[in-house]
Amino acid sequence: MWARLVLKLFPAPVRVNGRLVLVGDGIKAAKRGKKMPGVKLLHQQSDSNKAEYIMGHSLQAICILVQAAQTVFAVPLAMRIHEGIVWSNRDQRTLLDKMLALLGIVGIAEAFYFVGDAYYASGKIIKGLLEKNHHLVTRARSNAVAYRPFVRYWRGWNRPISRRWLGDHKSVVGFCSGLIVALAVTFLQSELDWRGSLLPYSRWPVLGLAFGFGAMAGDSLKSLVKRWRGIPPGTSWIPMDQLDFVVGALVLASPWTSLEWPDVAWILAISFVGDVAINHLAYWLGIRDTKL
Repeated sequence: MWARLVLKLFPAPVRVNGRLVLVGDGIKAAKRGKKMPGVKLLHQQSDSNKAEYIMGHSLQAICILVQAAQTVFAVPLAMRIHEGIVWSNRDQRTLLDKMLALLGIVGIAEAFYFVGDAYYASGKIIKGLLEKNHHLVTRARSNAVAYRPFVRYWRGWNRPISRRWLGDHKSVVGFCSGLIVALAVTFLQSELDWRGSLLPYSRWPVLGLAFGFGAMAGDSLKSLVKRWRGIPPGTSWIPMDQLDFVVGALVLASPWTSLEWPDVAWILAISFVGDVAINHLAYWLGIRDTKL
Protein backbone atom coordinates (compact mmCIF):
# COMPACT_ATOMS: atom_id res chain seq x y z
CA MET A 1 0.00 0.00 0.00
CA TRP A 2 2.71 2.51 1.01
CA ALA A 3 4.90 1.58 -1.98
CA ARG A 4 2.00 2.21 -4.39
CA LEU A 5 1.29 5.54 -2.70
CA VAL A 6 4.95 6.57 -3.04
CA LEU A 7 4.92 5.79 -6.77
CA LYS A 8 1.82 7.97 -7.14
CA LEU A 9 3.25 10.84 -5.09
CA PHE A 10 6.55 10.69 -7.00
CA PRO A 11 5.63 9.99 -10.64
CA ALA A 12 9.25 10.30 -11.81
CA PRO A 13 11.23 7.58 -9.99
CA VAL A 14 14.79 6.92 -11.05
CA ARG A 15 14.91 4.23 -13.73
CA VAL A 16 17.88 2.42 -15.24
CA ASN A 17 17.23 0.21 -18.27
CA GLY A 18 13.53 0.54 -17.51
CA ARG A 19 13.94 -0.75 -13.94
CA LEU A 20 13.32 1.03 -10.66
CA VAL A 21 16.24 1.52 -8.27
CA LEU A 22 15.87 0.43 -4.64
CA VAL A 23 18.59 0.91 -2.03
CA GLY A 24 18.93 -1.03 1.20
CA ASP A 25 21.24 -1.07 4.18
CA GLY A 26 21.52 -2.08 7.80
CA ILE A 27 21.37 0.55 10.54
CA LYS A 28 22.50 0.28 14.16
CA ALA A 29 20.83 2.85 16.39
CA ALA A 30 22.18 3.29 19.90
CA LYS A 31 19.62 3.11 22.73
CA ARG A 32 20.06 3.93 26.42
CA GLY A 33 17.21 1.79 27.67
CA LYS A 34 18.76 -1.66 28.15
CA LYS A 35 15.38 -3.19 28.92
CA MET A 36 13.74 -1.93 25.74
CA PRO A 37 12.46 -4.70 23.41
CA GLY A 38 14.96 -5.54 20.71
CA VAL A 39 17.93 -3.80 22.35
CA LYS A 40 21.05 -5.92 22.32
CA LEU A 41 24.83 -5.63 22.32
CA LEU A 42 25.90 -4.76 18.76
CA HIS A 43 29.30 -4.73 17.12
CA GLN A 44 29.96 -1.75 14.85
CA GLN A 45 32.14 -2.50 11.84
CA SER A 46 32.49 1.12 10.81
CA ASP A 47 35.94 2.58 10.16
CA SER A 48 35.01 5.82 11.96
CA ASN A 49 35.71 6.80 15.55
CA LYS A 50 32.50 5.19 16.84
CA ALA A 51 32.59 2.83 19.77
CA GLU A 52 33.26 -0.79 18.79
CA TYR A 53 30.28 -2.08 20.78
CA ILE A 54 27.00 -0.35 21.54
CA MET A 55 23.63 -1.24 23.03
CA GLY A 56 20.91 -0.56 20.51
CA HIS A 57 18.57 -1.68 17.75
CA SER A 58 19.74 -3.42 14.60
CA LEU A 59 17.47 -2.47 11.72
CA GLN A 60 17.35 -2.94 7.97
CA ALA A 61 15.74 -0.38 5.69
CA ILE A 62 14.72 -0.13 2.04
CA CYS A 63 14.25 3.08 0.08
CA ILE A 64 13.37 3.94 -3.50
CA LEU A 65 15.24 6.59 -5.49
CA VAL A 66 13.03 9.34 -6.93
CA GLN A 67 13.76 12.48 -8.90
CA ALA A 68 12.64 15.76 -7.33
CA ALA A 69 13.87 19.36 -7.45
CA GLN A 70 16.60 18.49 -9.99
CA THR A 71 18.18 15.98 -7.64
CA VAL A 72 17.63 12.47 -6.32
CA PHE A 73 16.03 11.55 -2.99
CA ALA A 74 15.77 8.20 -1.21
CA VAL A 75 12.16 7.78 -0.06
CA PRO A 76 11.77 5.17 2.72
CA LEU A 77 9.58 2.19 1.90
CA ALA A 78 10.09 -0.12 4.88
CA MET A 79 12.21 -0.54 8.00
CA ARG A 80 12.23 -3.40 10.50
CA ILE A 81 14.14 -4.44 13.63
CA HIS A 82 15.85 -7.62 12.51
CA GLU A 83 17.95 -8.54 15.55
CA GLY A 84 17.21 -8.84 19.22
CA ILE A 85 13.60 -10.03 18.95
CA VAL A 86 13.22 -13.81 18.84
CA TRP A 87 9.73 -15.16 18.33
CA SER A 88 10.81 -18.79 18.07
CA ASN A 89 14.07 -20.63 18.70
CA ARG A 90 13.37 -22.51 15.48
CA ASP A 91 13.75 -19.36 13.42
CA GLN A 92 17.13 -19.83 11.71
CA ARG A 93 16.81 -16.91 9.29
CA THR A 94 19.84 -14.66 8.79
CA LEU A 95 19.84 -10.93 8.10
CA LEU A 96 20.07 -11.77 4.40
CA ASP A 97 16.91 -13.86 4.59
CA LYS A 98 15.15 -11.08 6.44
CA MET A 99 16.21 -8.51 3.84
CA LEU A 100 14.69 -10.66 1.10
CA ALA A 101 11.53 -10.97 3.18
CA LEU A 102 11.47 -7.19 3.64
CA LEU A 103 11.70 -6.72 -0.13
CA GLY A 104 8.73 -9.03 -0.45
CA ILE A 105 6.77 -6.99 2.08
CA VAL A 106 7.45 -3.80 0.11
CA GLY A 107 5.59 -5.42 -2.78
CA ILE A 108 7.10 -3.63 -5.77
CA ALA A 109 5.54 -5.40 -8.76
CA GLU A 110 7.93 -3.90 -11.34
CA ALA A 111 11.43 -5.19 -12.00
CA PHE A 112 14.09 -3.26 -10.08
CA TYR A 113 17.77 -3.02 -9.22
CA PHE A 114 18.58 -3.47 -5.53
CA VAL A 115 21.64 -1.46 -4.50
CA GLY A 116 23.43 -2.56 -1.34
CA ASP A 117 26.88 -2.65 0.18
CA ALA A 118 29.25 -5.61 0.09
CA TYR A 119 27.44 -7.33 2.96
CA TYR A 120 24.65 -8.22 0.54
CA ALA A 121 27.03 -9.57 -2.12
CA SER A 122 26.04 -13.17 -1.48
CA GLY A 123 24.56 -15.98 -3.49
CA LYS A 124 21.47 -16.04 -1.26
CA ILE A 125 20.59 -12.44 -2.11
CA ILE A 126 21.45 -12.80 -5.80
CA LYS A 127 19.40 -15.96 -6.29
CA GLY A 128 16.50 -14.60 -4.27
CA LEU A 129 16.36 -11.48 -6.45
CA LEU A 130 16.79 -13.33 -9.74
CA GLU A 131 13.86 -15.60 -8.93
CA LYS A 132 11.68 -12.47 -8.96
CA ASN A 133 13.43 -11.02 -12.05
CA HIS A 134 15.34 -8.41 -10.01
CA HIS A 135 19.07 -7.72 -9.94
CA LEU A 136 21.65 -6.81 -7.31
CA VAL A 137 24.08 -3.90 -7.71
CA THR A 138 26.96 -3.99 -5.25
CA ARG A 139 30.69 -4.40 -5.00
CA ALA A 140 32.32 -7.79 -4.67
CA ARG A 141 33.75 -8.87 -1.37
CA SER A 142 37.48 -9.41 -1.04
CA ASN A 143 36.88 -13.16 -0.73
CA ALA A 144 34.34 -13.38 -3.56
CA VAL A 145 34.74 -16.06 -6.22
CA ALA A 146 32.90 -16.44 -9.51
CA TYR A 147 32.87 -18.37 -12.75
CA ARG A 148 32.02 -17.63 -16.35
CA PRO A 149 29.52 -19.86 -18.16
CA PHE A 150 31.13 -21.97 -20.86
CA VAL A 151 29.22 -20.10 -23.58
CA ARG A 152 31.18 -16.97 -22.70
CA TYR A 153 34.66 -18.43 -23.01
CA TRP A 154 34.99 -17.01 -26.51
CA ARG A 155 37.16 -13.89 -26.22
CA GLY A 156 37.60 -13.12 -29.91
CA TRP A 157 35.61 -10.89 -32.20
CA ASN A 158 31.92 -11.06 -31.36
CA ARG A 159 30.09 -8.01 -32.67
CA PRO A 160 26.41 -7.54 -31.72
CA ILE A 161 24.04 -7.83 -34.68
CA SER A 162 22.33 -4.56 -33.73
CA ARG A 163 22.70 -2.87 -30.36
CA ARG A 164 19.85 -0.48 -31.18
CA TRP A 165 17.25 -3.06 -32.19
CA LEU A 166 18.35 -6.33 -30.56
CA GLY A 167 20.67 -5.30 -27.72
CA ASP A 168 24.13 -6.63 -26.87
CA HIS A 169 23.12 -10.28 -26.33
CA LYS A 170 22.39 -11.13 -29.97
CA SER A 171 25.83 -11.42 -31.56
CA VAL A 172 27.14 -12.49 -34.96
CA VAL A 173 29.16 -15.35 -33.45
CA GLY A 174 26.10 -16.63 -31.57
CA PHE A 175 23.95 -16.47 -34.73
CA CYS A 176 26.56 -18.33 -36.81
CA SER A 177 27.04 -20.89 -34.01
CA GLY A 178 23.31 -21.63 -34.13
CA LEU A 179 23.54 -22.30 -37.87
CA ILE A 180 26.52 -24.63 -37.44
CA VAL A 181 24.84 -26.60 -34.64
CA ALA A 182 21.63 -26.93 -36.68
CA LEU A 183 23.59 -28.24 -39.68
CA ALA A 184 25.46 -30.75 -37.51
CA VAL A 185 22.30 -32.04 -35.82
CA THR A 186 20.44 -32.35 -39.13
CA PHE A 187 23.36 -34.28 -40.63
CA LEU A 188 23.39 -36.72 -37.71
CA GLN A 189 19.65 -37.19 -38.07
CA SER A 190 20.08 -37.91 -41.78
CA GLU A 191 22.47 -40.75 -40.93
CA LEU A 192 19.82 -42.50 -38.81
CA ASP A 193 17.51 -44.98 -40.47
CA TRP A 194 14.19 -43.50 -39.40
CA ARG A 195 11.02 -45.07 -40.75
CA GLY A 196 8.10 -42.80 -41.44
CA SER A 197 10.17 -39.62 -41.34
CA LEU A 198 8.27 -36.44 -42.17
CA LEU A 199 11.36 -34.70 -43.49
CA PRO A 200 13.43 -35.29 -46.65
CA TYR A 201 16.79 -35.83 -44.94
CA SER A 202 18.43 -36.43 -48.31
CA ARG A 203 18.46 -32.62 -48.49
CA TRP A 204 19.92 -32.21 -45.02
CA PRO A 205 22.06 -29.11 -45.85
CA VAL A 206 18.96 -27.16 -46.91
CA LEU A 207 16.99 -28.39 -43.92
CA GLY A 208 19.83 -27.62 -41.54
CA LEU A 209 20.16 -24.05 -42.80
CA ALA A 210 16.37 -23.59 -42.68
CA PHE A 211 16.14 -24.90 -39.10
CA GLY A 212 19.16 -22.90 -37.91
CA PHE A 213 18.35 -19.62 -39.62
CA GLY A 214 14.66 -19.93 -38.71
CA ALA A 215 15.41 -20.61 -35.04
CA MET A 216 17.89 -17.75 -34.72
CA ALA A 217 15.64 -15.38 -36.67
CA GLY A 218 12.69 -16.27 -34.45
CA ASP A 219 14.76 -15.55 -31.34
CA SER A 220 15.96 -12.24 -32.80
CA LEU A 221 12.43 -11.23 -33.80
CA LYS A 222 11.23 -11.92 -30.25
CA SER A 223 13.99 -9.66 -28.88
CA LEU A 224 12.95 -6.93 -31.30
CA VAL A 225 9.30 -7.15 -30.19
CA LYS A 226 10.36 -7.09 -26.52
CA ARG A 227 12.26 -3.85 -27.10
CA TRP A 228 9.26 -2.35 -28.92
CA ARG A 229 7.04 -3.24 -25.96
CA GLY A 230 9.54 -1.86 -23.43
CA ILE A 231 10.25 -5.21 -21.79
CA PRO A 232 13.71 -5.06 -20.10
CA PRO A 233 16.44 -7.40 -21.47
CA GLY A 234 16.56 -10.72 -19.66
CA THR A 235 12.95 -10.45 -18.47
CA SER A 236 11.02 -13.70 -18.80
CA TRP A 237 8.29 -13.58 -21.45
CA ILE A 238 6.15 -16.72 -21.41
CA PRO A 239 5.43 -18.47 -23.79
CA MET A 240 7.49 -16.61 -26.40
CA ASP A 241 10.78 -17.44 -24.67
CA GLN A 242 9.98 -21.13 -25.03
CA LEU A 243 8.53 -21.14 -28.57
CA ASP A 244 10.27 -18.38 -30.54
CA PHE A 245 12.98 -20.59 -32.02
CA VAL A 246 10.58 -23.47 -32.72
CA VAL A 247 8.08 -21.28 -34.56
CA GLY A 248 10.85 -19.68 -36.61
CA ALA A 249 12.33 -23.04 -37.57
CA LEU A 250 8.93 -24.51 -38.51
CA VAL A 251 8.01 -21.51 -40.65
CA LEU A 252 11.28 -21.48 -42.59
CA ALA A 253 11.39 -25.26 -43.06
CA SER A 254 7.70 -25.55 -44.03
CA PRO A 255 8.38 -25.73 -47.83
CA TRP A 256 10.28 -29.01 -47.31
CA THR A 257 8.01 -30.61 -44.70
CA SER A 258 4.64 -32.35 -44.76
CA LEU A 259 3.48 -31.53 -41.24
CA GLU A 260 -0.20 -31.47 -40.38
CA TRP A 261 -1.68 -29.18 -37.72
CA PRO A 262 -1.74 -31.95 -35.06
CA ASP A 263 1.97 -32.54 -35.72
CA VAL A 264 2.69 -28.82 -35.25
CA ALA A 265 0.65 -28.74 -32.03
CA TRP A 266 2.56 -31.70 -30.61
CA ILE A 267 5.91 -30.13 -31.55
CA LEU A 268 4.99 -26.85 -29.84
CA ALA A 269 3.72 -28.60 -26.71
CA ILE A 270 6.77 -30.85 -26.37
CA SER A 271 9.13 -27.91 -27.03
CA PHE A 272 7.43 -25.76 -24.37
CA VAL A 273 7.53 -28.47 -21.69
CA GLY A 274 11.06 -29.51 -22.63
CA ASP A 275 12.39 -25.94 -22.51
CA VAL A 276 10.87 -25.36 -19.05
CA ALA A 277 12.25 -28.69 -17.76
CA ILE A 278 15.77 -28.07 -19.13
CA ASN A 279 15.86 -24.53 -17.70
CA HIS A 280 14.82 -25.79 -14.26
CA LEU A 281 17.47 -28.52 -14.41
CA ALA A 282 20.13 -25.99 -15.45
CA TYR A 283 19.07 -23.72 -12.56
CA TRP A 284 19.44 -26.49 -9.97
CA LEU A 285 22.83 -27.46 -11.45
CA GLY A 286 24.03 -23.86 -11.13
CA ILE A 287 24.46 -23.37 -14.88
CA ARG A 288 21.56 -20.94 -15.20
CA ASP A 289 20.69 -18.02 -12.90
CA THR A 290 16.91 -18.19 -13.27
CA LYS A 291 14.36 -20.98 -13.67
CA LEU A 292 12.73 -19.47 -16.76
